[in-house]
Amino acid sequence: GRINVDLRPYQKDILETLGEEIWIEDLKDFGPKTRNYILMASRQSGKTTTIAAYFAWYLCFHTDRNLAILANKQVTTIEIVDKVLQVFRGLPFFLKPGIESYGKLGLKLDNGCMLTSQATTSSAVLGFAIHVLYIDEFAHIQQNIAREFWRAVYPTLSSSRISQCIISSTPYGQDNLFFDIWDKAVRGKNSFVWKR
Repeated sequence: GRINVDLRPYQKDILETLGEEIWIEDLKDFGPKTRNYILMASRQSGKTTTIAAYFAWYLCFHTDRNLAILANKQVTTIEIVDKVLQVFRGLPFFLKPGIESYGKLGLKLDNGCMLTSQATTSSAVLGFAIHVLYIDEFAHIQQNIAREFWRAVYPTLSSSRISQCIISSTPYGQDNLFFDIWDKAVRGKNSFVWKR
């Protein structure tokens, strides 16, 4: 059921890092200060619940934005969408935009924001602009699919100055794309901010 969550310090840090925005003068819009974020965490550490809370906040306080959740299995995406909906439902009515439609794979709000989800495939979410992309358990996605998906989606995502990419996973060896991105982030060789 729905309960209040006492955030741990690292959860507060995640939310503060992801939620900090800067004004982009030539776009006349806010964009994320941290555009690329990678999180390595153990199972049952509250990472998905933390990201769900961030998504609920983002959906409420932005307009005309598309958010996408990808995971290694469809059942996982359904679970994450349900967490976002649970957070959303628990908010006071005056904070929430109206819901135009919702289901187990996402929702659409009357402020123009939309949340969608799917299992990661080589062609996932390629049909529309994405402002926030969350990839859960990225190390556990089949590597041929993960790499092909990444080559297709990341150039589009990185070309928008108001987009944000959030990756989280438990570790799963060193021969996967999650480890490649993580290792480069730790060594300062890419634009990802990392948290362990």
